[in-house]
Amino acid sequence: MVIPVSSFILAVSFIGILGIVLPKLSRLRELPKDDWGLREVISDATDTLANSEKLQPLKPEKLLQKALSKTRVLALKTDNKTSAWLENLRERSKEKEGRFKDAYWSQLREGKKSQKEEK
Repeated sequence: MVIPVSSFILAVSFIGILGIVLPKLSRLRELPKDDWGLREVISDATDTLANSEKLQPLKPEKLLQKALSKTRVLALKTDNKTSAWLENLRERSKEKEGRFKDAYWSQLREGKKSQKEEK
């Protein structure tokens, strides 16, 4: 079942690719064989790459600015996460503190009652 379906999909895809490529081939044949505009494309590409800001030499001030801003963002994220953890720990300690006091005093009362009963 899987093989016939995949074969059908392969055939339809191949027909689709031919439908896209064949009209392009006829256009390419119409172009003059001497020059396909390759020189213009190469010169445009080299001009674009030469004027690109990303490929210019790194400026130390920009590099420092980027590094400091990323460090600052990281520090702020860390600070935010740490404050959330501290708040969570404070809430837990308040809950435990309340439970401890109640259990502690009730155990002491029960212990004194049992000691009086034993005497």
